[in-house]
Amino acid sequence: EDPHRAIIRDGIPVNKSVSVQSLLYDSYTKYGSLTAGELERLRIKHRLKVVQSLEDGLSRNIMRSIVTDGYFKQEELMELLQFIREELLSGQKQQEERYDPSKPPYEAYCIDYELFQALFTGISPWGKGARPNDLSARLFRLMDRNGDGLLNVREVVTALGLTCTAELTQRLRLLYILHLPPLLPTADIESPTLSEDGAEIATEATDFFEDSLQLNTGSDTSTPVLERSASTSSQPPLGCEETWEVRSMNSLRALMDAPRGKGTPRMSQPHFIALWRSLHDILTAQPDDQQMYHAIASIGTLLLQLGDVGKKFYAARDESNESLVQAADQWQSPTDTVSDRNGNPGSLADAEWSIALEQFIATTLTGQPIVDFFSQRVDIVEAVSHMRRRRFTTIHTLADLQ
Repeated sequence: EDPHRAIIRDGIPVNKSVSVQSLLYDSYTKYGSLTAGELERLRIKHRLKVVQSLEDGLSRNIMRSIVTDGYFKQEELMELLQFIREELLSGQKQQEERYDPSKPPYEAYCIDYELFQALFTGISPWGKGARPNDLSARLFRLMDRNGDGLLNVREVVTALGLTCTAELTQRLRLLYILHLPPLLPTADIESPTLSEDGAEIATEATDFFEDSLQLNTGSDTSTPVLERSASTSSQPPLGCEETWEVRSMNSLRALMDAPRGKGTPRMSQPHFIALWRSLHDILTAQPDDQQMYHAIASIGTLLLQLGDVGKKFYAARDESNESLVQAADQWQSPTDTVSDRNGNPGSLADAEWSIALEQFIATTLTGQPIVDFFSQRVDIVEAVSHMRRRRFTTIHTLADLQ
């Protein structure tokens, strides 16, 4: 054997060839305590460490990519992200596709509407009312930019942040936008009949919104807004033009990023009534507070009066620009329809009554109880912990029933 090619280990030449008998003998002598079960245990142990290390690294990347949005603190983001991971790994919410590392980190986890609804009702103060499904469905659709029926982590954080920790005016702007078409189509609203002189305005606003409105909201478990989203995806097929609804949805999303909501469309009366009913539902979910009830009534009445004043102003302006004959012809044709600035068809009277986002925010800010409510910052860590405790209790209750 060539000594120049010999293997040297610790200064001692080692033969390159080893007999099988010697190898087996050394193995049983040195590692005889190892069993197949022990090897499997070690394999699983180290595999879990590797997987956990990868998950922790991915979580840190996700947090770095969205913490600059400013909605939540780092520990709050970690708690929320951990809860989403737990739900996805629980076996009830499975990821449809594996994460593509070429995509942004926050797209590693995506949730469907069912899980988002649970987060919305469990964390957001907007989800504590008697009818939270309507708001959660519209908010989900607004955040679902690609129309795939799923929200990534960033979209979830944005949705919850805008309702839990954002500035007062941002929250009011979002509430306003959630009641504009096509998020709230006119077909879903049946407005109350008002007399020509607006006699309804003289009634107590709380009774007006609770008793006079007939909204087609459906059952608490239905999500009609999401049912329409399948045919109005934000991503139209190749070679097809975007529909009006898709373009309008994209415009509403752009308004969320616009400074001070510049360019936000005016709101018609039926949509405003639906908005104020939602606001009433959110605020009355709080402990009984007479000041809150009074603020809701007085501000709602004032906004109705502002819209009625604007209606008279536009009517007077139209009469000065058109002949009396044309005005008489229009009055004799109640079935004629026009489109408002939102592109929503409606009667001539409906198109005249409207309020602006600035009017809504400025008037709402005069009610201190409402200002206090929308200025409160939700403790996300405590809210998520409460959801965990409730889930734990539910699981044990079901186990006892079985």
